[in-house]
Amino acid sequence: MNTTEHKPIFHEVQRFRQVWLWVLLIGSTLSVMGIFGYGMYQQLYLNRPFGDQPMSNTTLILVSVLAVGAVGASLAGFILFYIMELRVTVNEKVLVIRFFPFIRRTIPLEDILKQEVYSENAMRCGIEYSLGRGWRYSAGGGHGVQLELAGGKKIAIGTQRPQELEHSIRKAKMNKRTEA
Repeated sequence: MNTTEHKPIFHEVQRFRQVWLWVLLIGSTLSVMGIFGYGMYQQLYLNRPFGDQPMSNTTLILVSVLAVGAVGASLAGFILFYIMELRVTVNEKVLVIRFFPFIRRTIPLEDILKQEVYSENAMRCGIEYSLGRGWRYSAGGGHGVQLELAGGKKIAIGTQRPQELEHSIRKAKMNKRTEA
């Protein structure tokens, strides 16, 4: 039986649904579209120069097409943020961190030497590396569980339920020891 097929003791799925993030993404995209759309309307349709030092019509069209291309890339970013999710599962053998669609990391419980809850005033989200905390996987918020692994590696896992995750890891490790 695959070690990730055991019954979960803890399971959480977090998605990037923070209002501030979506306001920022959509607002910046609409701003670019609005500025270039208005500029093209004013200069090409109303025949009034757009700005103090207007571009030629050809240059305005070219720059607007490039801006629309950037908006298309923003749309791909919206889709990516919408499908991204952080899944954390603890079962009787392993802790699995899945940051879809990028990373899947399986950590055997015996490799976890220490786990502790942390809380900070940070709105970090995503995957990052820092010298003090090691790899951090977070979908937003400033709560999580810091792991210290065999070999000195560290991992921080963002979660909306840090005490429950920490307790689940401790419980699974204790159950594993009593089985041995």
